[in-house]
Amino acid sequence: MKLCYCDESGTGREKIATMAGIIVDSHTMHKTKMYWEAILDVLRREVDWNIPEIKGSALFAGRGAWGKVSRERRYEIITNIIQLVEDRKHKVVYASVHKEIFRRKLATGQIPKNIATEWRWMGLHITLALQKFHQKQNGIKGHTMLIFDNCEKERVRFSDFIASPPDWSDVYYSKGAGPDRLDQIIDVPYFGDSKEVVLIQAADVIAFVLRLYAEMQEGYARLSHDDVRQVSIWARRIGAGSVGKNNMYKPTRGSDPKDMFFHCAPDSIRMLCGPTRAAHV
Repeated sequence: MKLCYCDESGTGREKIATMAGIIVDSHTMHKTKMYWEAILDVLRREVDWNIPEIKGSALFAGRGAWGKVSRERRYEIITNIIQLVEDRKHKVVYASVHKEIFRRKLATGQIPKNIATEWRWMGLHITLALQKFHQKQNGIKGHTMLIFDNCEKERVRFSDFIASPPDWSDVYYSKGAGPDRLDQIIDVPYFGDSKEVVLIQAADVIAFVLRLYAEMQEGYARLSHDDVRQVSIWARRIGAGSVGKNNMYKPTRGSDPKDMFFHCAPDSIRMLCGPTRAAHV
């Protein structure tokens, strides 16, 4: 069984929101958790503070206790987190939404009302991308469990959506006549506290980097030349380790769900996708 740990960034007043998921095999996840705990132990000694969790935005900006840590060291930590995901061969799936475009399409009826929030939109996109990616591999019903950071206002509606997906979602992953809808997804997503589910913290860092990259490319974030270079390197590494453009942002002709997600995403995120070949996760 696969577990996909997800978290979002930018669901406040930001122009762009992102959600990222890290796909982990249930048989090997304990090693990744062990390495993550080791990273936290080192950091706790460095800052002399019992870090409850790592948040990408605070880590990058040096807010709170991170103000005691040099910029170089903070950026090294982000690099190490991305390296950990790469070394453990965990694929990444992500979704992004340009809020102005999303709200305009929602107001004109181009987006179904049952996915009328940015969080639900990105959560559904990640779910459909996972279904498309994993249906190409041998598996059984309920191949992947989705694990999100707590989001009480979305829990019930999103869970209902996964349990009974609408007809229009079939097109995204070319559902045939035989299998059930979303047959690779366990139909009850789990919502947990990121302070206790450590891999959600890693997903938060990934989601933040992708949002910062998109804001930078779209002209919403002004960064130094060195920061632009570093964020671009991080984002390209994340894209290279993703489930690929065919599963997330492959454009099609017409108005099917793939086009909805494609046109609501920032150009920079659509172009970032990595290779499309399947790989072990």
